[in-house]
Amino acid sequence: VTGVQTCALPIYLMLDGAGIACASSTFGFARRTIAALSTFEAGACPVIGFADTLPLRDAVLANGVMVHGLDFDDTHLTGVVHVTSSCFPTALGAAWAAQRSGRDMLTAYVLGVEAAARIGKVAKGEMNQLGFHPTGVVAAFGCALIAGKLEGLTREQLVMAQGIALSMAAGT
Repeated sequence: VTGVQTCALPIYLMLDGAGIACASSTFGFARRTIAALSTFEAGACPVIGFADTLPLRDAVLANGVMVHGLDFDDTHLTGVVHVTSSCFPTALGAAWAAQRSGRDMLTAYVLGVEAAARIGKVAKGEMNQLGFHPTGVVAAFGCALIAGKLEGLTREQLVMAQGIALSMAAGT
């Protein structure tokens, strides 16, 4: 693999996620998701494939549903983690909210995907055997890093964010 191909991979993963989200937007589950989230409060954050906008929290959730909705999104095979379905919507929403550049969004996305994939790899796909959905547990660590990076958190604050993600993943 050349350096150019390696550097392009995260962009391809995000494009794949965006394409799947657009395809998902034509299905009933997508319209029901947007309708349900729209009942909470108004917001201005975009949702892929929809003219509707939602609060940041709800737009990230909706975009995650759209990216994973057809189950064609990427999977880190060793960890059995769908990293892009969590990390891409988080990077997109957090970059939008913080008015950060595409380069900043890409950097944060790579950081989050790397963290989620490495944590998933350590678990070796065994989370499913224990009754946990690896994406929901593992990707939270990557998403915390993504949001923190785009918000400009310090190293110490990023470490604290990982502790919060851990406490949530552990159910405490």
